Amino acid sequence: MAFFKQNTAIRYYSTCQTTAQVIFTAFISLAAIIFAVQSVRSRSFSSRANALLTCGGLTPDERASRCRFDMMSFSWLPPPCYDSELSEEFASLRQWRYYSDNEGREEIPVEQVQKGLQDLYVPYEHHLHHCSYMWRKLHRAAIRGGPIDGYIADTRHTVHCGHELVEERGKNISLQEINTIIMVKTPTCMFYI
Repeated sequence: MAFFKQNTAIRYYSTCQTTAQVIFTAFISLAAIIFAVQSVRSRSFSSRANALLTCGGLTPDERASRCRFDMMSFSWLPPPCYDSELSEEFASLRQWRYYSDNEGREEIPVEQVQKGLQDLYVPYEHHLHHCSYMWRKLHRAAIRGGPIDGYIADTRHTVHCGHELVEERGKNISLQEINTIIMVKTPTCMFYI
């Protein structure tokens, strides 16, 4: 009988020890999985958080080497926020004209405009196409889950463009009227979603 009690005690102790080892192993495994997931989330979040980029505060040479000038938004953008396909499409849509004054007395060559050094004036048609393309850019970035520049992320720009395309367009403003100043900008570039 003593042998049976001792054997039972050993089996009980062995079962408890095995159960404790299984629980401990499961706990360690779970902790490792949680740590790994948190680490990936943290890296993913911090890579998105660090995606807050800007071309502001740079010298013209630094800006030219690190950023892209987007003639569609008239903004210096970090590469993640620059939509080259859409910008090229916008540039090829018309033979856009840019002026140093709202009277159209001095036309600025496109090669000079592409340097992104000065605010300029454009015909109303440019403004309307700019609005349409900026909405497309916002839509494309949202669908792709990519970063968005602060200029198009600002809902005031969306409201402004809606007003231009609906309210102002109804006033029969000539598309060739030089009535729009475009200012060089350096918006932030970040994930908003």
